[in-house]
Amino acid sequence: EVRMSIQESNAQIIAEYLAGHDLVDHVYYIGLEADPGYALMQKQQSGPGAMLSFEIKGDLQTAQNFVNGLKLFQLAASLGGTESLICQPACMTHAGMAPEARVTAGIKDNLIRVSVGMEKGSDLIADIEASFFAMK
Repeated sequence: EVRMSIQESNAQIIAEYLAGHDLVDHVYYIGLEADPGYALMQKQQSGPGAMLSFEIKGDLQTAQNFVNGLKLFQLAASLGGTESLICQPACMTHAGMAPEARVTAGIKDNLIRVSVGMEKGSDLIADIEASFFAMK
């Protein structure tokens, strides 16, 4: 219970930060009121969880540059640990799919998946911001 509380809190902070960032096209997180699943989550769950995805503005290389610029997030294809993990599905978990099939499945080249961990939320935001800043 304590672990999920911390991770959900961190995920909410990150989702809200990303939703307001000019280098982000879209954030997928049911903890955001604008998310289509928000009302259902409120009825069925005790919280929104610690998993989120977002589409960075740009292409596959832009997403790779962002992910490679992070210091606290660990690159991993499996998600759900106590540490913050990040995955770029187009070139990791879904790399074996044809590009057209990935698009049909909603896996765009600029999609980034995050499993938010228990690190200090402000440290995670600082890491994300530093990676964005390095891209400008």
